[in-house]
Amino acid sequence: MADLVKFDKRVEFIVVSDATLGLEHLEAYGVKTVAVPPDYTPVKAKFKARALEYFRLQMKFGPDDWVLHLDEETFIDEHCLCTCFDWLERAVEYDYGQA
Repeated sequence: MADLVKFDKRVEFIVVSDATLGLEHLEAYGVKTVAVPPDYTPVKAKFKARALEYFRLQMKFGPDDWVLHLDEETFIDEHCLCTCFDWLERAVEYDYGQA
């Protein structure tokens, strides 16, 4: 997926983890990392949802921002990314999408 970082200026890869130790090499590919503090404990979120909630709050997304959540087993290519862009550009009345 390293080529996808350069695919479109709207694309940004961010790895959210409980620790960034061992992820430093990703910076060479333009991938940012966000570490969830161990003491961050939201009321209704555990495990991956806990990390995603922390990320959501830290990023302060605006009305034109979209997040494509991928887990560690997901592989995407240019076709997949173009399909996501196509859906985002057509589906203005939706706040969420799932495939």
